[in-house]
Amino acid sequence: MKILAEHVKNLRYQYKVFLAMLVVSAVPLFLCAIVFYSDSERFVYTNIELSKEAQLRQINQELDSRIELYEHVIDYMLSIEDLQNVLAFDGRNLYEVYRACRDTVDPLLQTNMYYHPMIQSITIYLKNSDIEHGETIAPFYQLEKETWYQECFDGKEPEETWHVSVDDCLVYYVRPVTRYMEMKAVLVTSFDYDTFFERLDGVVTVPGESVSLLENSGRILYSSDKERIGEKYGQPEKESQDAAIVSEIEYTGWTLISNLPKYAISDALLDTLKSSSLILILCLAYAVVMSALLAKLLVKRIGQLTKAVSQIGANEDKGRTVLEQYNGAMDEIGALVENIHRMVLRLDELKIAVYNEKIARRDLEMKALQAQINPHFLYNSLSIINWKALDAGADEVSSITLRLAEFYRTTLNRGSSIITVEGELRNIRAYLDIQLIMHDYCFKVAWDLDEQIMNWQMPKLVLQPLVENALEHGLDLKEEGDKLLSLYAGKEGDAMVLIVRDNGVGMTQEKADALVQYNSKGYGIKNVVERITLLYGKNYVFRVTSREGIGTEIYIKIPEERSVGLCAMTEK
Repeated sequence: MKILAEHVKNLRYQYKVFLAMLVVSAVPLFLCAIVFYSDSERFVYTNIELSKEAQLRQINQELDSRIELYEHVIDYMLSIEDLQNVLAFDGRNLYEVYRACRDTVDPLLQTNMYYHPMIQSITIYLKNSDIEHGETIAPFYQLEKETWYQECFDGKEPEETWHVSVDDCLVYYVRPVTRYMEMKAVLVTSFDYDTFFERLDGVVTVPGESVSLLENSGRILYSSDKERIGEKYGQPEKESQDAAIVSEIEYTGWTLISNLPKYAISDALLDTLKSSSLILILCLAYAVVMSALLAKLLVKRIGQLTKAVSQIGANEDKGRTVLEQYNGAMDEIGALVENIHRMVLRLDELKIAVYNEKIARRDLEMKALQAQINPHFLYNSLSIINWKALDAGADEVSSITLRLAEFYRTTLNRGSSIITVEGELRNIRAYLDIQLIMHDYCFKVAWDLDEQIMNWQMPKLVLQPLVENALEHGLDLKEEGDKLLSLYAGKEGDAMVLIVRDNGVGMTQEKADALVQYNSKGYGIKNVVERITLLYGKNYVFRVTSREGIGTEIYIKIPEERSVGLCAMTEK
C-alpha cells in the first residue's frame, strides 16, 4: 500500500486528475449497479412469488371446485329415496333387493359415471348385510380388507374423507351413510389419479422448482418429482431454496407447496443482468473517455505554465513571451500566471540591482584599496612629527601626535566596519586624551568597564559621535561646577549595554526624544542610529534621557547573538 501511495504521489498531475475524476464517476456507477441488481432481484423475486401464489390459488380453486362438484353429486345420489331404501335393507327379501339394485342402483351409478368420466367406480358397502351385487353393492368386511382403508382409518369408524392411494394410483372419496343416527353403509367413489391431478402437471414453470401436495399427516400425495410420492415431506435445506409458497385446499385440508430455489431467481435475472452489465460497461467507457479529456483540458494550462517556468529557469526568452502574451481566463490558474509573471519581472529587477550592487562593491573595494595607501602616508607623517617633537623636547606635542595616530588607526580599522569592544574603547581613550589636552583638562572621565565583553564585536565609531556631542553640547556649555563624563560598557542578560553620561547643561526630554527618531538631524546621532538599525533591525534599544541643568544619558543595548552573527556576516 505504501509503494502504491508513493507511486500515485509521483504521477503527473494530469493522471492524478484523471484518476480522481474516474473514481468520482465510477464509484457511483458501481453503487447504482449494485442497487439496481438488488432491486431487480427483489422485483423478479416478488413477481415470481406473486405469479406463483396466483397460480397455486387458481389450482386450489379448481381442485376445490372439482371436489365440491363430486361431493354434490354424491349428495344428490344419496338424496334419492329408492337408493336410501336399498341402503336401509335389513336382508329379509333378497329378490326385492336384487330388483332395487337392478332397477335403481345400477342405472343411477352408471349414469353418474357416464357423465363424469373421471369416476372409475362407485361402490356401496352395506354395514349389516352380506349381499354382493357386481361392483356396486358389497359387504362392509370387504372394505375393511383394503390396504388403503387400514392406512386411512386404522380400525376406527370411517368418516367422510378424501384419500389418495399411491399403490393403487386412485383417489378415494369415502362417505358414510347414516339413517336414524346409525351408520347403514359406506359409499366409496374412486377417481383416476393421473386425471384427478392432471392440473398439477403444469404447475412447474420455473427451472428447478418442485411442487408437492401433502395430506394432513405430511405424506406426499403428489410431487413434480415422481419418486417422492408417498414419502414423508421434509423441508429442503435453506441453502437450496429461497422460498416455499404454501396454499391450503379448503375441502380436503391438503396443502400445496411450491419450492423456488435461489438459482431460479438468478436464471430469471440473467437477461436483465446481461443488459445492465452492457449499460454499465458503456457508462464506464464514457466515464474513462470523458475523465481523460477533461483532465487533459483542465491541466493543459498548468502544463503550459510549467513549461514556461522551466524555459525561464533555462534563461530562454520563449517562457517570458508565453507569460507576457497570456490571455486566458482569470481563474486560479490565470491568477497564478499573472503572479508568476510579476515575480519574473521582480526577479529581473533584483538581478539588475544585484548586478549594480556588485559593480558598486567593486568600486568600493577599489576605493578601500586606495584608502589603505593614504593612511600609511598619514601614519609615516605623524611618526616623523613625533620623532621631531621628541628631538625638540616637545613632549606634549609628541603625546598628541601618538594619540592622533592611534585614533586614526582604530578608526580606519583596515576598512572594516566592525570592531571589538576593546578596540572601540581604545579609540575613545585616544580621542579623549586629545580632547583633555585641548580642553586643558577642564573635565574628568570616569570608566566602568566589564572585561567579559571586551572581545565582543560591535559597529565601529558608535561611541565617538556620542562622546563628541556630550563634550560640545553638554560639558563645554556648562559654566560652573565640576565637569564629568562617564562611560559604561557591560552585560545585561545576554546583551551588551553601552552608556555615555555627562553632567552638562542637559536639554528638555521632548528634545531628547526627538534625537532618537530615525530622521533626526544634528548631534551626530543620526548616523549612529541608522547603522545600528541596519545591522540589528528592531532588536536593539537606543534611548536618550536628559534634564535641563542636570545632564544627559545615552543608553544603547545590543543583543549578543545578533551582534556576533550580523557582525560576522558584515565582515564577510
